[in-house]
Amino acid sequence: MTSNLRYLLEPDEREHAVSIMREWIEHGDGESCAATLERLIVSPLGDWIESQADTGNNLFHAACDMMWAAQGMANRFRYGRDPVTPEHVSDLNAKWQEFQILFGHLALLKIPPLLASAAHGRKFKAGRKPGTGGPIRKRIAALLKKNPRLKNPELWETIKNAPPRGWQAFDNRLGEYLEGPGNQSMTRGRFDTVCGEERKKITG
Repeated sequence: MTSNLRYLLEPDEREHAVSIMREWIEHGDGESCAATLERLIVSPLGDWIESQADTGNNLFHAACDMMWAAQGMANRFRYGRDPVTPEHVSDLNAKWQEFQILFGHLALLKIPPLLASAAHGRKFKAGRKPGTGGPIRKRIAALLKKNPRLKNPELWETIKNAPPRGWQAFDNRLGEYLEGPGNQSMTRGRFDTVCGEERKKITG
């Protein structure tokens, strides 16, 4: 069983992920949210579904329902024509919970405990507490403190070429983004927002 499927069976992780999805409705980057749903829910469920010989049991149908609910939300985030609502998140949560209960009841596999989140980081990343900042925000703040007139493209190029330790810059079909340790990430859109926030702290 893959680590991502183990993750889907953890009630604490489900509750954490659902809280992050609710934040995404207001503040999430559409493509990034869609890609995360597909990578952490749709793909591992799809792989598990394809591996099953018995397609008539309740667990199989629960997995399919959960996968399609997650894919539906991903499509809404990606294309933006129909917004994701709290009801969509609640629906996915209910289907996810049903999948967890059925998996546990049928005891198809002995599930080893998920590796401690302190060592590996949660799959869905929450915003930081007010008053704290990650390495990218701190780097932006330092650069602006030296030169408040720096524009966002200049800040991006500077950090892209010399990112904090453990971070990398990417530019691919998902767009421009930065990835760091423990599944941390920041899209270009979020980067520009953070630049604006840090610039206001300096210029008022």
